[in-house]
Amino acid sequence: IVHGKICNLIDGYTAVHRNFNFAVLAGVSRGTLEKEYERSTADKPMIAGSAHRDVVAKILDCCDDLVVEGFIREYGGEENGGSGTHKDRVEACIFSSETLRQLIVCYRGSTANQAKPLKSNFFGKEE
Repeated sequence: IVHGKICNLIDGYTAVHRNFNFAVLAGVSRGTLEKEYERSTADKPMIAGSAHRDVVAKILDCCDDLVVEGFIREYGGEENGGSGTHKDRVEACIFSSETLRQLIVCYRGSTANQAKPLKSNFFGKEE
């Protein structure tokens, strides 16, 4: 269920804060996130100047000890010279959990790539 919550977080955080940069939370412990979340309010939703409290709440809801380890975002592709819109961006966020003893990488492709069905030759069948 943790992996599903993380995928939901990465897929839906733009509804809260479109250009949220998870890298600002890299290495921040759960305890620190909880304290900062409690200090923030609906009127002052920003944590550490750039982390929106609703995004932090979703991170805290995923797992008891989830920590953001890194974040990468790229825009566009060759067809538009790399200067795309939010629909053209590709993101990867790296999380860790000591309890699960896992590093979790969540990748989100561009909107167009997310909508395409995955073609696979996994079973050796020609398509």
